[in-house]
Amino acid sequence: MKKSRFSEEQIAYALRMADGGTRQRIRDIALSRPQFGYLRVLVMLKREGWQVGKKRVCRLYRLEGLQLRMKVKRRKRIALLRGKPQKPTGPHQYWSMDFVHDQTHDGRAFRILTVARSPT
Repeated sequence: MKKSRFSEEQIAYALRMADGGTRQRIRDIALSRPQFGYLRVLVMLKREGWQVGKKRVCRLYRLEGLQLRMKVKRRKRIALLRGKPQKPTGPHQYWSMDFVHDQTHDGRAFRILTVARSPT
């Protein structure tokens, strides 16, 4: 087998030096549009004529510390337009419902909506 003329350190150094302009452009795009992830930055770079791949942009995006923050899940609020429930006036007018969660012996999860008539 033919031996390479360059060592791994020389190749890594050459790649770092070649990425200098790309890194700066990625940082510029990401700072001007903070909601963009690395995939949208990649699209912007390709539109500008840069010849870069997805893996390289992802690696440079992470090296620059530009990862997007995870979105905080917000609790859904109960609809205010429903109003107060009516009071039952006779038998069999009050029902309760609930979701029950469980899993089978082989680990598969399932949910059941239980509806029960409450005595009045």
